Amino acid sequence: MTAEAYVGASHQCCNYARALLAETDRVEQHSVLRRAVRRGVLYHLEDAFLMHLRGLAESYVPGAGASIRTPRELTACLEAAGINSPEAGEVSNLAGDQRSWLRACLEACNALHFNDLDRTGPISSGGDIPLYQDRGMKQQEPSRDLLQGWVDALSELIDRHCVLMAES
Repeated sequence: MTAEAYVGASHQCCNYARALLAETDRVEQHSVLRRAVRRGVLYHLEDAFLMHLRGLAESYVPGAGASIRTPRELTACLEAAGINSPEAGEVSNLAGDQRSWLRACLEACNALHFNDLDRTGPISSGGDIPLYQDRGMKQQEPSRDLLQGWVDALSELIDRHCVLMAES
């Protein structure tokens, strides 16, 4: 993919997250739907961030985008090419800062993949497949407002980086 395609994909993921957030008011009284919508927002935020990392790599080192998955990999890729990118530096700093919005967002996204869920023991299902009652994430589930803030902040970061790359 080209750098422009990655940028478009990252914006599209942010738009998907916004569309899901618009549904949260409608499903707020249904805990299972609310949880599903909020997790969907996190998945789209994670994808948007990944596409942004790949877009940054691709814009500086054509052909490198597809292999990038983390800010650390982006930094290593750019350093290997002898490139100093202020955008990559900002992303690395935000991802490494314990108090940053990006770090909190990425930790919430990672919790989805590492089964950071509070579940009951197996429930009798009458079949061969064990069922579990999901009581939500062990850590506090991100609120709608927090998710909205993360979507807005990531969109602003992507837009700002696009402007910086166009100027360089």
